[in-house]
Amino acid sequence: MSTNTKTDKESRDWSTEIYRFEDRVSKMVRDFLSDHGFIGSGDNGNIMSSSAGRGGTVDPRINSFVPRMDIYEGEREYILKADLPGVDKSVIRIEVTDNNLRISGEHKSDEEGTPLLRERIRGNFYRNVNLPSNAKLDDISACHENGVLKVKIGKSDDKKPKSIEIS
Repeated sequence: MSTNTKTDKESRDWSTEIYRFEDRVSKMVRDFLSDHGFIGSGDNGNIMSSSAGRGGTVDPRINSFVPRMDIYEGEREYILKADLPGVDKSVIRIEVTDNNLRISGEHKSDEEGTPLLRERIRGNFYRNVNLPSNAKLDDISACHENGVLKVKIGKSDDKKPKSIEIS
């Protein structure tokens, strides 16, 4: 007989502490890299940064997840592809504020009886992406097909420095 018995609550508390520790370490690394110029905040015109957390995983504390995403830079546009399998496009929200693109919504549960095993991701989701300064906020389109959300963001041609006259 084992003397090491943990209740479900103790196991959940332990995993919550691991998630908190992971969040703190991730923030410290992001802050360090940002402070030393290795990653940008979206202001430098060619780097997109994203607040993600544990991409594609479920956070058991708040029943939410962060969709996994790929970001590409084309000649005339940026392309974001986010995995949202099983999510109806009617519940996906895309908002842009101050060069920040936010994708959010809810993947509702489709339970049919008492669950015996639950591995599929469900719950609220979110993803924030800081857009570069040359992103055209009035040239954004999106489509959702086969569980992948594709967002296209136009790029401005402003690559020349702007001259300022001194009066």
